[in-house]
Amino acid sequence: PAYDPDAWLDAAQRGSVLHDVYEGIARHYLGRQRDIAKDGARDEVLRIADEVIARWREKVPPPGETVFAAEAAELRQSAIAFVEMERKLAEDGDVGEWWELELSFGDAERPGRYDLGNGVTLGIHGRADRVDRLPGAVLRVIDYKTGRAGRFQKSPKKAPFDGGRQLQPALYASVVEGLLKQKVSSFEYRFPTERGEAEIVGYDASELRSAVSIVRALLEQAASGAFIPTTEPGDCGYCDSAPICRARKGDWGKATSPRAEWAKRNGATLDVYELMRGLRGGNVAGEDEA
Repeated sequence: PAYDPDAWLDAAQRGSVLHDVYEGIARHYLGRQRDIAKDGARDEVLRIADEVIARWREKVPPPGETVFAAEAAELRQSAIAFVEMERKLAEDGDVGEWWELELSFGDAERPGRYDLGNGVTLGIHGRADRVDRLPGAVLRVIDYKTGRAGRFQKSPKKAPFDGGRQLQPALYASVVEGLLKQKVSSFEYRFPTERGEAEIVGYDASELRSAVSIVRALLEQAASGAFIPTTEPGDCGYCDSAPICRARKGDWGKATSPRAEWAKRNGATLDVYELMRGLRGGNVAGEDEA
């Protein structure tokens, strides 16, 4: 841990606090979620947020009261933003019923399996933040994100599943469907903070099913022994193995990587990059100019 006199929580800790808050709110209202629209719900939500914040204060002592008060206020506001988002969705006709919260998988008791076809499965370890039941006996998997929607957004300029970078929706949907024995009709990234502006990035059932060919291709390339570097240095900002490749984050969180820079210069002409070119729409070299 590094002492920072100007900050209490780092980005990962802040995300964990907010996930704990959202889980606490959902558990409190599980089975009666429409009650969040009633008078007094705001006070209940703030009470839940304060309890979580107090637990984290014990775990991670703040550098000072001023810093703590500012960050705690932001966390409380994010708790209110979560409820306001759920209220607005209900008003607009969303009839999803909160069902499973923090559904973990990937251990001996609850194995997570992604079906690759032909009797082959891929083991998956993870945790679904929430699973909703929808009319028609189908499910919706929801994953909370506490930052901005930016890199998660879909766009005509992006390849499906961002060229294999955003496979969580398909993997989690398949695992949840297998565990709960009910069809998953959709997956949603939700951004219920002020910074996230209550955005939703969703995937329907046909999109989720289409990912299997991407997953198979990536696994086949790894099985062939071709562990090639990405052609986009920005990908290296989220890798735990970044020091091995001499990848670093500079000012404003921008990642640099000698190996990725080499791949960016040469990937367009190397046969081993054929799969990556296909997944990313053929645009391997010079991706950031697209």
